[in-house]
Amino acid sequence: MTNTSPRPWFLSLTAKWAEAEGFASLSSGIRGILTNHGLPTHHLPVAESSWHSTIYALLTIEGTQPDGTAPSALAPQLFQELRAAIPFLRRAAAVLPLAIQPHTLQAFDDGTTIQFEDHSGLAELRAALRPLIEPSVMRAIGAHQATKHLLDNTSKSNGSRIFGSIARSPSRSDGPHLRWRVTLPSLPPLQFRTMHFLVSDDTLTNTHDSSNSLRLTPP
Repeated sequence: MTNTSPRPWFLSLTAKWAEAEGFASLSSGIRGILTNHGLPTHHLPVAESSWHSTIYALLTIEGTQPDGTAPSALAPQLFQELRAAIPFLRRAAAVLPLAIQPHTLQAFDDGTTIQFEDHSGLAELRAALRPLIEPSVMRAIGAHQATKHLLDNTSKSNGSRIFGSIARSPSRSDGPHLRWRVTLPSLPPLQFRTMHFLVSDDTLTNTHDSSNSLRLTPP
């Protein structure tokens, strides 16, 4: 049965694949594999323009506030509060340019993903970012209900793993059971010269402007 509760909203540092050198080759490689394998029948494709990887996840908003404020309305407010953490943003930008190597295409019950090779620089970056932003995140979630920090997330805020979804299950009750896995052909890395501190729904399909997104470039 499909879970009809509101989809969560997020604040994160995010790299958009379409902005990276090497994206055309990755897109072509994905299409070639899906011609033979296809997506799981219940998965909904994510638009190519929304393909992304989370560099660092800060928090999620999972419900409406007591005063009726929806997650989509609260998220830009928290973004404006957290963008004041200038040392955090400067440290994040210092990792640019960033190159990540596509490795496998994996289909799980809850989504189809591109997995990239582990990147030791990400582990170092994520460890350095936490003390710069944790006090601000904790103040934000302490002041608002139905919010949760993601600083302990082992795949998006800690360690060297990086991935991104190209399709999602519409049911939030589906889990990460692996259906199939295909090693990608030899492809150039995705090379990012920008990343974004932003507000997003879970598929990055919301509109972005200066009220909810900040573009980071190398110092």
